[in-house]
Amino acid sequence: MKKELEKLTFKYLCGLFNEAELHDWMRKEMDQNKNPHLDMYDLNAKDPYEASKILLKISKDKYNFDPYSLVSEDIARKVFVEASEAYLKQKITPSQFCYLITMLDGIYYNSESTYDEKTNIHTPLYGHWWGKLYECCDCCDETWTHADNTHIEKELRKVLKQLK
Repeated sequence: MKKELEKLTFKYLCGLFNEAELHDWMRKEMDQNKNPHLDMYDLNAKDPYEASKILLKISKDKYNFDPYSLVSEDIARKVFVEASEAYLKQKITPSQFCYLITMLDGIYYNSESTYDEKTNIHTPLYGHWWGKLYECCDCCDETWTHADNTHIEKELRKVLKQLK
């Protein structure tokens, strides 16, 4: 349940709302937990942005999850790959995908680096694992279509090839 909640929280934070997935998690949480987080009951009637805030609170309270930390980067990559595959199948719009990229850039760009004492190497949290997608998404708005923005797909395919 921990990983599911953290992933769901990250997805909602990045604008990838999925009501069915949210309700599925809620059902599992209620089935497996005699005392679910009290705020969970507020998720039903909330718009996605309010649900995002509630999910952040629940995941922080239950698991001390911070999506703005190094721990979240693995989850971010998984969400990125899922969203990328959805984008390539045209299940999400360019503006939805670019919102994810903007959030990833905001979370990791100004982050501190990690330091490995054994190797004496600093590794920036800003993983260049999303390549030049931030630049590809510059000025993206709701009017963008897949057909008009093939440069996103071209860069995305390069990035996915490097990640796999």
